[in-house]
Amino acid sequence: MCFGSYSQLGDAISQLKVGDEVSVSSTDGTNTTAIVIAIAGFSGLLHDGTIISCRHTVMIEKTGRHLEQGEYEVSELAHQIQAEAEAVQRRWAAELETDPDPLELL
Repeated sequence: MCFGSYSQLGDAISQLKVGDEVSVSSTDGTNTTAIVIAIAGFSGLLHDGTIISCRHTVMIEKTGRHLEQGEYEVSELAHQIQAEAEAVQRRWAAELETDPDPLELL
């Protein structure tokens, strides 16, 4: 969850689906309306490159609109963030495959 405890914000983020349009108030005082393109637990990524999480977001609210892939453009920044996250996941998965079984070390 968010910072090791229950959070309504974290719960709200985890309930979002790709394609949901949301209104977001960030900790830096900015407000934006954007489309969810990725959700991972209590964090997400919006089509404009905005990261939503308990750390960066004050409030999030669904607008009620839902768009299908292809009905919105994904920014270059969002593509870059997504590519970096996928690279980390691949690297971790590869490391797990090469880790010896702990029982074999006994």
